[in-house]
Amino acid sequence: DSPDDCSALAPGHFLVGEPLVAIPEPDLLDVNPNRLSRLQEMKKSVQDLWRCWQLDYVSQLQQRTKWKRSQPDVRVGQLVVVKQANAPPLQWPLGRIVETVTGKDGRVRVVVIRTASGQYKRAVTEIAILPITLDDENSQDNNVVATT
Repeated sequence: DSPDDCSALAPGHFLVGEPLVAIPEPDLLDVNPNRLSRLQEMKKSVQDLWRCWQLDYVSQLQQRTKWKRSQPDVRVGQLVVVKQANAPPLQWPLGRIVETVTGKDGRVRVVVIRTASGQYKRAVTEIAILPITLDDENSQDNNVVATT
């Protein structure tokens, strides 16, 4: 309920009433489909979905054009997902930017992110900004979050 809370509504809330934090399943993406049982086929479909989500959606969120057009820098208070190559997307930490560090060119290059487990300093290329912004007028009066 608090804007400082670093948890978000996830599919697990609908399935079991809390976030899913299970041990990662073995990778079935490279196994020949003829060798999979029905349960393994379903697990492979879920892994395909997560891979597509990671490659397509998260990459789209992180897109930062270099020369084509200027984009606004990240701001303190924005909600982000911290990408981790060694963890499945389900286990990527959700965080909020608490500080920005600019480079010599005046652009934000590094951010300090507060997650449920502490604060981390990460390059802007290692995060994906979620398409959620605080509506300044409503957030002061009603603590309402508006999506864009």
